[in-house]
Amino acid sequence: MSLVDQYAPCPCGSGKKYKFCCQKAETFIKRVTLERENGQREAEARSLDEGLARFPDVPWLLLNKANAESQAGRPDKARDLVARVLKIQPDHPVALSAMARLLFSNQSDNGKARGHAGAVVELLQNALNATTPERRHLLAELAEFTATVLIAEGHPLAAARHAELADMLDAQEPLDPKAGVNAKAENDDHSRGLELLMTPAIVPWAKQPPKLAAAPEDLSEREACEFEEAVAWVHRGYWLKAVERFERFAKENKGGVATWLNLGLTLAHLGRDRDALASLRRVRPTLGETEEAVDLECLCQSLTPLDAVPTLERVQLVWPLRDRRAALERILAEELAIRQPSPPPQDPDDPNEPTDLFLIVDRPPPPSSRFAELTAADLPRELARLYLFRDKIALETFENEGLAGLQQRITGLLGDAVPPAHPKTEVVGREPTHLVPLRNTLVAPPGLPLLTFRRFQREELHRLLHERWPDIPHPTLNGRTPRQAAEHAVHDSETRIVLRAMFLAMEVSVALKGILSLDDLRQQLGLAPEPPVVVELVEGRIDFLQIPAARLHLIQISESFTPTILLGLYFQAKVYAQLAALYRFAQALARHQPEVLAQLDLDLRRLYGDLLSIPLLRGDAEEALRTIEQGRQADPLRAKGSHAATWDLLEARVRSQAEPPESWVPLFQKLFQRYSASKETLPVLIHHLSQLGLVRLIPHPEQPDTAMLDTAPLDFLIARYGSKIIPATRHPELGDREPVRPKIWIPGGDEGSGSAKSLILPGR
Repeated sequence: MSLVDQYAPCPCGSGKKYKFCCQKAETFIKRVTLERENGQREAEARSLDEGLARFPDVPWLLLNKANAESQAGRPDKARDLVARVLKIQPDHPVALSAMARLLFSNQSDNGKARGHAGAVVELLQNALNATTPERRHLLAELAEFTATVLIAEGHPLAAARHAELADMLDAQEPLDPKAGVNAKAENDDHSRGLELLMTPAIVPWAKQPPKLAAAPEDLSEREACEFEEAVAWVHRGYWLKAVERFERFAKENKGGVATWLNLGLTLAHLGRDRDALASLRRVRPTLGETEEAVDLECLCQSLTPLDAVPTLERVQLVWPLRDRRAALERILAEELAIRQPSPPPQDPDDPNEPTDLFLIVDRPPPPSSRFAELTAADLPRELARLYLFRDKIALETFENEGLAGLQQRITGLLGDAVPPAHPKTEVVGREPTHLVPLRNTLVAPPGLPLLTFRRFQREELHRLLHERWPDIPHPTLNGRTPRQAAEHAVHDSETRIVLRAMFLAMEVSVALKGILSLDDLRQQLGLAPEPPVVVELVEGRIDFLQIPAARLHLIQISESFTPTILLGLYFQAKVYAQLAALYRFAQALARHQPEVLAQLDLDLRRLYGDLLSIPLLRGDAEEALRTIEQGRQADPLRAKGSHAATWDLLEARVRSQAEPPESWVPLFQKLFQRYSASKETLPVLIHHLSQLGLVRLIPHPEQPDTAMLDTAPLDFLIARYGSKIIPATRHPELGDREPVRPKIWIPGGDEGSGSAKSLILPGR
């Protein structure tokens, strides 16, 4: 009997019919499959070799052999095998995905992943050129993976465009010529790249770069057709071909600014940031002193490679452990080492995963009795990190003048727990030299409420930006400080544009948006604020894609904005991860009556959850609790099911970040009892508790495809701070229903059955 119907898709993943792909090797495919199911690894390897000796061009055999070689630690052989598949079928989606992962996971001598984003991008481009239009959708997964590779290697614009390319390939439509992310995608659960586009790691100028230029009028008719063809290639994802065309125009000195702009943007799509920067720098001076020039300068600054600026190495000094117990005891007794909570290791058997993390600080943490009178200046500051592994210990910090003293201090602390030999030094990263003095190194003393600590962090950030930043030499300013550049900017528009771009980038950065205002710092340096964005309504509508993503927070909210328009702006800010703008538009929406918002199908829990973001980041507990209460009162369903659970748990979460555990642990105990009994509210409860780290999903010890709800952290807190334990409530629907895989097995169910029989309150 045939393993697969001959007209079904081939199991190798080629997209072809089995009959026309791998069926000729079915005897060996059956044998390998059976041997693998029986755990006969050696026999499986022999069968693969025998099959390939007879059928050297069968993708299923080649890919399975490649997988075996990769698992055996022979990536070079695995790549050669996958390359044979791609030689047979250049657009084989499984082979392309395998090759991309092999390229990216290639290990350097020190075991750290070495960047291969360029090779992965080229792999995708070659596949796009080789495939037929009707098979392009098979490359969506590879485009999505390429986007994650580019994010990891610091290519923001390329990552954003590859994320959009993944969506475009899925939909088999060209990229939007207007550029940017359609806010309607915020509600599209099938958008493969949307999550990548919403990450703050990608700056808004990369998510919404300048539009490609149309063919200039001074080109001949033939040249204009070729130019527009290259623009169309960009919209279809054929970026390598488009770069070659635009490079030819640039070499022939044709197309002027339009050529350089399109070449720069397309090079950036490919992750060739250094080359892109050279082209875009030619364009920016032609724009004058305009908002468009400032935004392009922001994009150029975000594309600047790390190796183009002075950097400081971050190193680890690694000692082997003689006596792990003694080392741990000595570190725990050291008042200048503050232990940090750490998540459970992904692989407990991996010796390269740390088991404990300590922050080495410059002063002892203040006792809890002094918390009421603390200022940011009283808190300890991080000097280094100390990672404890199973068989080694590592001190991580910057390689500067303080390293030798730290090494001597740690050696003295550990004593004979480590050998007397000099530690091994490993470089683990680099950071721009001009950013190192701006690192917020405050460390929270044990027991200090999170929101109190965030207030201190905000104070420290304000001090760093106003007292340090103006006098730090910056490579973008050719080694001048911002204060020196500001003096020069009075008479030089180019310097003003660079400074304006630096300020705008800070305003929309993760650390600043909505938390601090830079108006006083601008005034200190004699720079005017960025002009407000005035949005004009055309027939009562707004073209959202015409609004610069980085300037959403500068939009003047007009009384003529309807709730529908505000909702569009709200979603636009959400997609672009612009927190300050999101907060402003959410505030404007919240001023409308609940029945108006209900007509927009807007969940008030989501709206007020977004309104909580700024008060929480500012450390303002009173404002956060006031926001929750306003949301509760506005919600007509506030007393029902998951709505009631959401408001109660949001309040409890804020209190857990602002009050001592004696206050909030009994509250969580009551809420656990109240909401664990209902099938409707149970997911809400688990979500909030897991967000706080009070419960977690862990693998079932006997059923690998089943998850257990581990309540140990909550159990510990309730045992210490909670009130009398109340017996758990059993919900009949949970007890009688067999869960769907992957299951959640909750302690208290039948042993090993996978049935969620009951919820046991921690402590039982």
